[in-house]
Amino acid sequence: SAAPAPPPDEAARTSDDRAPQEDAPEASTEEADDEAAQSAAPWQRTPAEAAHPSDATAMEQVDYLTGGLTPKSVMASGHGLAIANNMMYSHTSTVFDVVTREQVAVLEDSVDLGAFGVEGHPGISQGSPVEAVWTEDGRYAYVSQYTMYGENFGVEGFDACTVDSGVGASFVYRFDAEEMAWDQVIKVGAVPKYVALSPDQRTLLVSNWCDATLSVVDTEKGEEVGVVPMDAAPRGIVIMPDNTTAYSVAMYADELYKIDIPGLSSEVVMNIGSRRQPLALVLDGWRAAGGPPVAIDVMEQVLRVKV
Repeated sequence: SAAPAPPPDEAARTSDDRAPQEDAPEASTEEADDEAAQSAAPWQRTPAEAAHPSDATAMEQVDYLTGGLTPKSVMASGHGLAIANNMMYSHTSTVFDVVTREQVAVLEDSVDLGAFGVEGHPGISQGSPVEAVWTEDGRYAYVSQYTMYGENFGVEGFDACTVDSGVGASFVYRFDAEEMAWDQVIKVGAVPKYVALSPDQRTLLVSNWCDATLSVVDTEKGEEVGVVPMDAAPRGIVIMPDNTTAYSVAMYADELYKIDIPGLSSEVVMNIGSRRQPLALVLDGWRAAGGPPVAIDVMEQVLRVKV
């Protein structure tokens, strides 16, 4: 049957004189940004701005992460992930979501090098993760492998090695946060430790402990394109904003080197005392060396002790 006719007064009202409908409130730009950040892949999150200067705040424990961890190093991407490189005998790197603080991947260091186009090491080879550096966009992490286990790798790496110890070359693995897997292997020197990316992301420097060298890696090619000589036990590295100059510590030689990256050359700029390890680039152009508190003004090549 036909629907009943509307009351006369209702029927007479037009769409123009009916009571206006209130629009649903629109989500604020801030809320929309928050929703977008939450829906983004873990490695694509936008870093949160610091609410307060770091020198005006203090740290407090908010959680305790477990799950087969024996971390030698932990590096955060700044975009939602962190990678813990477990001690070499664990043969794994663990990837965390820094927001949920949950494990999102456990990466075995066992790889088929032949599948990556590397010849001479048939079968499965094992690495031993040490240090890592993330690309600026948080997509990739380069992880140094202290020594390799498998076919045709020479003498196994050890801390007291020298250039005459016969320790074989090792590799840097690249982790792809989109695929949650190793996607590249790069042959470098013997017992690679510290890794650093240039600001333009085109060059990776790797300190080779037993070779007394730095490997220069072209990240676009994914291969070592040169070697820079140093002295005993290269360790910490910083790369200057010009992308062509770096500084690195020769830990057992107690020396700080200035590195000409394109020229593949180095020079000692100062003696920095016993067993310095890391270097850190800070906003005012100083580098802080490891060990006892000390600062190095590399522009003036002056060693300053902080008290």
